[in-house]
Amino acid sequence: MPTQLGFRTGVFQRSNSIMSAHGKQGWTGIMKAYPWTICFLIVNILVPTTASYDVHDVCPHVSMMSCPVITLESGETVQLIPKPMQPDLDWLISDLPTDVPIPDDVRRYYCTEPACRSNPCLHGGTCEETETGFTCLCLDRYRGERCEENVTIHSLKLLGEKINEGTLAVTSRSSPNTYVLVHQDHWNMNLSKLACQYLGFEGVFATLSGPLYESSSIDAPTEAESVKCPANATNITDCWYSETKVGRISEHEMISIVCCPVSPCNVSGQPLGLESGALPDSAFSESSCYSPAFCSRFGRLNAYTFWIANPPDQYQWMQVQFESSYIVTAITTQGRSNADQWVTSYTISSSFDNMAWTEYLNVYSGSVEIFPGNYDRDSHVTHTLARPMVGRSFRINPKTNHGHVSLRMELYGYGPLTDAIASLNLDAKIGCTPPVLGEALGVEDGRIPDSSLTSSSFRSSGREAYRGRLNAIAGGSAGAWVPDLDDNNKWVKVDLGEDTLVTGVITQGRTGTNKRVTSFRISYSRDNTNWTFALEEQCGVRKTYAGPFDSATYVTILFPEPVTARYVRFHPVTALNIVSLRFEVLGINT
Repeated sequence: MPTQLGFRTGVFQRSNSIMSAHGKQGWTGIMKAYPWTICFLIVNILVPTTASYDVHDVCPHVSMMSCPVITLESGETVQLIPKPMQPDLDWLISDLPTDVPIPDDVRRYYCTEPACRSNPCLHGGTCEETETGFTCLCLDRYRGERCEENVTIHSLKLLGEKINEGTLAVTSRSSPNTYVLVHQDHWNMNLSKLACQYLGFEGVFATLSGPLYESSSIDAPTEAESVKCPANATNITDCWYSETKVGRISEHEMISIVCCPVSPCNVSGQPLGLESGALPDSAFSESSCYSPAFCSRFGRLNAYTFWIANPPDQYQWMQVQFESSYIVTAITTQGRSNADQWVTSYTISSSFDNMAWTEYLNVYSGSVEIFPGNYDRDSHVTHTLARPMVGRSFRINPKTNHGHVSLRMELYGYGPLTDAIASLNLDAKIGCTPPVLGEALGVEDGRIPDSSLTSSSFRSSGREAYRGRLNAIAGGSAGAWVPDLDDNNKWVKVDLGEDTLVTGVITQGRTGTNKRVTSFRISYSRDNTNWTFALEEQCGVRKTYAGPFDSATYVTILFPEPVTARYVRFHPVTALNIVSLRFEVLGINT
């Protein structure tokens, strides 16, 4: 610790300053003995001559007592405080006697009125003295030199062409017309939910990162704000900017969100590169190949080539691995392009390390979801995931097949994601509220009478419409509805007896046989005259659904929203061997 040196103080009347007064020889001797400890104390030249002071100068440990207490004309006493003299204050010593030189490396202090005395900090900010003035320690929600800027979130918007998804941009109350991007620091799934709800959506489907959307309309493209909220926040406008990121900000650290509900007409996200070839062959792997010409890298959607596994059992898999984490929201599959071979059902799993795998679960039952697959060579069968999957690797595990296990496919979703955003989505139960499941409305249990089950035709006795009740068994009948072979406009109809909120349907193959409807459409009506096909009003197309893949397993189809109808029709499109169907209608029984 430097040696403490005592100094005498004197008053120079011409400058009204107080300084450590030593002759030239005194200064020289002190500098030789203690060259690192010399301090020089000057009282601010602006101090009134009537001020009283009591100086106790100890160097280099200059303290409050080094400066005088002055009495102002108002009678108020003020304790002056020492501060290091800055270069722009050299005029304070310009009038000192020439025979008292001050070496350049002497630490110089001057006494001044505390800068915090005027209470310069606004909105509850705390003032702290600095060498050159003061600094304000602002409360949450405020920033600026005097805490004058209110950075509570004022509004937000999504950048991009879609209504329910885009890069997040926010404004503050102090700058309500200046939009800035949001940084991933401190972000969490609840903030995404609050942002979506502010925009009028029910909740958040997924939180994303990266340059996924056009952000040229942003007002401050080189800045981004991290956001914090109180624990009890119920609106995104309860939150505030916590830290400004300036300069070279990675686009992959910006927050984007997808809000609920998502469109029932289109998949969420973009194709992830299987069909286009953007995903290299090295990203594909498989359990087995029928031959080198039929490995998984050839199983790209719409390609003339395809993956064929060998042997054709339920232990086969096709895998796609990305270099970073991705969110997968949907999958489209096809069969073999030049032969009647395709996967008729499969499961999906994901992994971050290719060791621990997470299977996709049914959002209602919690059991492993088995997806209906293809029913011909080339038709696309697309399944949108109610809960998107997060990972670096994704596997398709065929469970049943027609002919060889043959597959072409595409994945859809978002990415790449930073590890922080991937973890955020993984830890939260992402996804929108699934469609209403409803309950069986009485086809299976007989509450709907035989007379209310009719059809365009039936092949023979024992194959009437009422034989197609869910879980019906053969016993004096076919145990399913079977239409006439020459019927070119096949349908089976359920009359619910009154207008009902219908949520979906269940289909099943013919018991004990390999005969079933493999794809179908659904229509509904309130008057038995004007019919609407499922998704026709929302999407402008008549949706074709994949049907049962064996004789017993249910295939449940749910509408995005319940529809009001009295009559529901099933329209077979394709079948295995012969059209045979068992069925149930789901709804809200009031």
